[in-house]
Amino acid sequence: MAIDYEQRAAWHWDRAEQAHAEGDPQLAAEHEHAAGICEQFAHEDTTGTAAA
Repeated sequence: MAIDYEQRAAWHWDRAEQAHAEGDPQLAAEHEHAAGICEQFAHEDTTGTAAA
């Protein structure tokens, strides 16, 4: 079963927005970081090369 990293990134971005709205910048930052990692993995899956 393959992991859809683009979908996971979108989920983390949504949770980051929710955390910002709820006034939790630390949780928002954690989700933003996780979203960035997922986007890098999605890029690697798409191109076959590691993101810089």
